[in-house]
Amino acid sequence: MLVRWMMVVLCVCAGLVRADIEVRVGEFPPEQQDEIRAIVAQVEQTCSEFFGVDVASIVDNASIELHMQYKDYERVDRELNDGAFRRNWSFANFGVKQGHVALQPPLEYSVLREVGIPLQTKLMIAEVSVYLCTDRAFNNSASHPEWLRQGLAGHLGSVALRELGIMGELESEPWTSEEIHTIRRLFEDKPNYDVMSILDGEEEDISRGRLASARDAFIGWLIDIEAFDEMINEARRLGGGSTYEERLKQATLDAIKNAGVDSPELTFRTWIDAFEPEWNETYRSLTTHGDVWLHTAWDSNNAYCWNRQELGDGDWEMTGSVKIYKRDKAQLNILLGRTDEGFVSVALGPSFGVTVFDRRYAQGDQKSRWIRLKNQELKSLEMGEWVDFKISKRRSRLIIKINRERPVMIDVAGINLDGNWGLGCQNKSAGEWRDVVVKVK
Repeated sequence: MLVRWMMVVLCVCAGLVRADIEVRVGEFPPEQQDEIRAIVAQVEQTCSEFFGVDVASIVDNASIELHMQYKDYERVDRELNDGAFRRNWSFANFGVKQGHVALQPPLEYSVLREVGIPLQTKLMIAEVSVYLCTDRAFNNSASHPEWLRQGLAGHLGSVALRELGIMGELESEPWTSEEIHTIRRLFEDKPNYDVMSILDGEEEDISRGRLASARDAFIGWLIDIEAFDEMINEARRLGGGSTYEERLKQATLDAIKNAGVDSPELTFRTWIDAFEPEWNETYRSLTTHGDVWLHTAWDSNNAYCWNRQELGDGDWEMTGSVKIYKRDKAQLNILLGRTDEGFVSVALGPSFGVTVFDRRYAQGDQKSRWIRLKNQELKSLEMGEWVDFKISKRRSRLIIKINRERPVMIDVAGINLDGNWGLGCQNKSAGEWRDVVVKVK
């Protein structure tokens, strides 16, 4: 069985902790401010444990600020960085010892009060906090190569959120599931990308997202093979200077060898391949940790998240509840049977009820298209209210039942629904899922 990424058992209770890093929450709802401070405080404790230094005891007047409006974040980025992090939506500036995070994906205040802070924002709060803690804990942090700096931020930020019970395990949380898929795609596109590529800082023709995922995983792997402590101690001991990166690379390779790993390239790839991620996301936005799953989407993109479970060619049943919030748009989707040919989408929205589409991918000369199969208004599908659903496949018939309303029935003969199921959120929409269960008969 694959050993999971190491976690430090620390307990931080929201409202009972104080982050030493100053936290400015701006316009965020008061009921969520304690959680933000708890995240920063947990990061301080997690970094202290991993770095062997009491991070909170080092006084440097560091601060982190949250921005409800992207325009406010963008203004600060222009002032401090000449707009270098415009597309990042978060940054840490070590010169002024400040971190800034914009709410992501964007949400209106009224919706934010109902659903809470999206996981992506919490992750960015945690990662920026790790950057600030690393700058505190290491006098030579300015000499750290990007694989170390970014890898620590990504990995320790996730560890801190798991310790707070905010985030699920690596394979079960859509965010980290997608990181595994991202690294595997990197390996497919660049077969020679390996541990030495990471240590050498290879970046040519590699997206920032892929680099971040690989570096995050690399730190997790070092922890898992018990090479991290030796590496991080050498990272501090080696000082700085023009040869620092080369000396740290050699020290890291020595730590890997001392951990009993003779073939790091093969071992790292095998470690990645052994994971079984439950989700595959396009435009990340879904969190599945806890009883209620928050689903949001960016303004310009529809969000899809596919579960690895396949429906098969027999009968099956999918049940659960959904709540849709009032935004510029208000639509969530249940996605069925994704194959190489396409999938079926059951769109739910208070303004229109239920609309069922057959999504066909491009095949040969045939362009991709959306084919409307059925549309039916539903009186009981109300904004901001929990709605029960049951979707069943019986032979060649798809049966959709919402609350106690008359079932919507569709003939799906000739449509292949053997593949994966998933959940979707239309752009500029937000909602929640509860008790989603798929039973294949």
